[in-house]
Order: sequence, then structure tokens, then C-alpha cells
Amino acid sequence: MTKPHIGFGWSVPRHARGRRRVILGRILLAAVLVVVTAALLAGLSCSASGPRKIENSDETHQGPVLEEMAARIYKSDALESIVRAEHAVFDLNTSEANLRSVRVSFYDKGQWTGDVMSDQGVMFLKDHPEKSADKNDVLLRGHVRYNGKNNMTLAAPELRYHSKAGTLVSSGGSFEQKIPLRNGFLVCTGKYFETDKNLERFTDHEARLKAIQNPPNQK
Repeated sequence: MTKPHIGFGWSVPRHARGRRRVILGRILLAAVLVVVTAALLAGLSCSASGPRKIENSDETHQGPVLEEMAARIYKSDALESIVRAEHAVFDLNTSEANLRSVRVSFYDKGQWTGDVMSDQGVMFLKDHPEKSADKNDVLLRGHVRYNGKNNMTLAAPELRYHSKAGTLVSSGGSFEQKIPLRNGFLVCTGKYFETDKNLERFTDHEARLKAIQNPPNQK
């Protein structure tokens, strides 16, 4: 008895052969994009959708659009940070990811130490010496704020996370830091600051301090 055999084949009319070439060309382009995208997204944990038209744009982006992106950054097998975004558009030309609704969580010896959040951001997927950025650096913009485990908060117009050095540097305008005290909190404002990702070694520039006492409890 002859075993069942399934085969695929088709014949294309002469007038439709040009259309077939176009379709095959698009399939080949899609295959190339998949290979390039796989190289860019190495190390990312996310759910992805295929290439699609960018919202509020008349141009079709050639990179993938990702929803609920999560990129874990390690140093010597130890988790340093997790970069999350509700929406990410990857630019295959610049090897950058344009992020929206960004949250970067920091860790030290496996323990969470704080989050920095912003409306928008850019994650660099390779070294960019011309932009003073290394691979996995993140530039955060728009309503940047930091919340730490000791209830200390920071707010700045712009913040850059240097992943290799594990540091944060503010820019774009003055910052405000609030440090909880026993009966109030200390407010520090200044031009810009530099600190490690755990905010243990903080250097501010042109800073001013102001202690604010909590209002007395009303009986």
C-alpha cells in the first residue's frame, strides 16, 4: 500500500508572475527583519507584535513594536536592574528602543532597592560613543521620579542610567530630593546630581537644603 504523501505546488499564470515576485520579495524582507530583530532582542523578556505602523505617524517603521517589554541586565551573573516599558519601538538603523511608560527597577545582592520611572525613554542596544552611551544605558525623560525602599524620593526633568557603572546622572534642569526624617523630611534642590543606582553615594551640584517639619497632630 502506498503511504499518503502531501506535497505543495502551484502554477502561476504569466500575467500574475510579477505579483508573485513582489510577494516573494516581501517574504524575504520579513525573514531578514526576523534575523536582525533576534540579534537586537537577545536578553529581552517580552511579548512582541510584528512590524506595524507607528501610531500617529505616516511612516511605517521597519523595526518591531513590543508591548510589556522587560529587559534584565546582569553583571557577573547578578541581577543589576530590570528595564520595563508598556510600549517599545525598536529602530533597526540606530539600534535604539524608544520606550513609553518606563520603569527601571534596581537590585543589590538580589534585593530590590528602588524604582525610577518616566513618561518616555530611550534604551541603547549597542555602544554609542558619539552619544556618550554604552549598551544597555537608558535615558529617561518626562516626569522622572525615583522611589526608594527608605521612602526617599527624587524628581528631575531628565535622568541617564549608566548600566556599566551602575550610576544615575540628572540633566535638563533642577532636581528635588526628599529625605524622610523622624519628624518631617529634608528637601534638597540643585542643578543636577550624580549617584549610584542605590542612592548611597550622592553628589549634588549647587544644592540647597531645607528642613520641613510635619504639622503637629491635632487632637
